[in-house]
Amino acid sequence: MPPGAPEPAHPLLLGLVGRPVAHSLSPRVIAELARRSKVSARYELVDSDAVGLPGFLKRVRSEGWGGFNVTYPLKEAVAGQLDAFDENAAALLAVNVVRREGSLWKGYNTDMDGFRLALASVGTDLKGRRVVVWGSGGAARAAVLASARAGAQWVTVFSRDPARARPLIDGLLSRVPGARLKVQRTGEPPPEDADVWVNATTVGMPGVPVPSAVWDLPARPRGVACDFVYGGGETPFLACCRSAGLAVVPGTMVLVGQALRAWELWTRRPLHDVETQLREIAALVAGEAPRGDA
Repeated sequence: MPPGAPEPAHPLLLGLVGRPVAHSLSPRVIAELARRSKVSARYELVDSDAVGLPGFLKRVRSEGWGGFNVTYPLKEAVAGQLDAFDENAAALLAVNVVRREGSLWKGYNTDMDGFRLALASVGTDLKGRRVVVWGSGGAARAAVLASARAGAQWVTVFSRDPARARPLIDGLLSRVPGARLKVQRTGEPPPEDADVWVNATTVGMPGVPVPSAVWDLPARPRGVACDFVYGGGETPFLACCRSAGLAVVPGTMVLVGQALRAWELWTRRPLHDVETQLREIAALVAGEAPRGDA
């Protein structure tokens, strides 16, 4: 925070904006982090589309919020309303965390942290991996950039609209020289030698139908599957992957992983023993999970 800037209001006012948000486990996660950190915080769910975003931002400014999370479908739309960005948000053209810094609002992307921590929780290092990602929105680009930066052997992205997705994915290449990124149309068969499988679409969220053959896995896939969507019980993607013999990482792990980093940003305090806190908080909220997006 710039010298002389006012401190955020107390208790720390936070929230989540997007649509839908009623399902979100973020209030429970943030409440647990506040308890562990001995910080007074209030976390509010705000259902809004892009039309309502300017009014929401006017409100949080006037009420002195310390920051907020952004979820589908506003991760890209909010970028045009902010004053500054961290390196990840600028690279991904997507924001999932906003922090007040004096009179300015800065956008961050912690989805990369959530994805990386979720895979690390099952002992999966992305270095040398062959990664398949379904989706081309903000969460998908976070998975792609995290994989490329970690030294993945290659990343293949499946999109319903490859013509739209390709420039967005190609834009990441300049951030990671030598990365091997490829875009294919959803429904085409994925590479059989992939060993990390990622759902970063909205399939599995409330009201989103499950298209037939959206995840056309090979006959004998190997490795681990990770879903950005979480749910009460197993999501359609993870159920498909488990039945095919893959190890699975639920979206609650991604949710909590990105929240840990967001909490550090909002409180300006580092967390200790992040891996343990990730496992404990994810286990705490897993049984409370309706369908949602990390």
